[in-house]
Amino acid sequence: MRRWISSRPLLGLIASLWSQYSVKFSNRKFFSQANEDETIFKYCPESLGKYIDIGSGRPVSGSNSYFFYRLGWRGILVDPLTRNQVLARIIRPRDLVFKSLVGHPGETTFFELYPYEYSTTSERIADELVNSGKATIRGKKTFTIVPMSDLVFPMTDLDPTFVSIDVEGADFDVLASNDWNICRPRVVCIESPVGFSELGSKIQDYLEGLNYKLVEQTSLSKIFVSNNYLDVAS
Repeated sequence: MRRWISSRPLLGLIASLWSQYSVKFSNRKFFSQANEDETIFKYCPESLGKYIDIGSGRPVSGSNSYFFYRLGWRGILVDPLTRNQVLARIIRPRDLVFKSLVGHPGETTFFELYPYEYSTTSERIADELVNSGKATIRGKKTFTIVPMSDLVFPMTDLDPTFVSIDVEGADFDVLASNDWNICRPRVVCIESPVGFSELGSKIQDYLEGLNYKLVEQTSLSKIFVSNNYLDVAS
């Protein structure tokens, strides 16, 4: 039934909107998949701040930034799926919403999968998900990739700021496309599941070289905090 509804754009949008509002008005405090927002809150406890959420997904359920939106924060949401963009504009009107892929400039094929959270630019990952029966391909689209430095606003690590990156396999490319002289958030939350040791080590080495410290490894993400902030806060 869910697949039948999802395959019809208008019905799928209405069902998704109902689902997001149901979670929004539930008694949940945190909304991330693996409690990433709860960890970020330990290092960003202020009632106002700014975030950049790349690969933002649905605007409420599974979101690393919605908890902060409810506090009064605002920021930028970036996601390549039209449905997520529409939902975000309805539910999170304070945020700026962009339909885009982020990373090293160029063009790439985006594989839209069902369930939609598996959508990716990696043909290898898409094939693995399809072959394992976890997902089906709904379509392919060519995107122009925009570097992170073209989308962000200035951030400093002593202000309440964070960046969340969750782009199913291209996370390091997004990270490396930032201008760290302009956008230096206090906290960086990046998809890096337990077991992906090679990519995880690459991400950790890169951010430690930028003077960030790994403070949490969830089942899905690594969370880093600026040493400048940790020194001041200690």
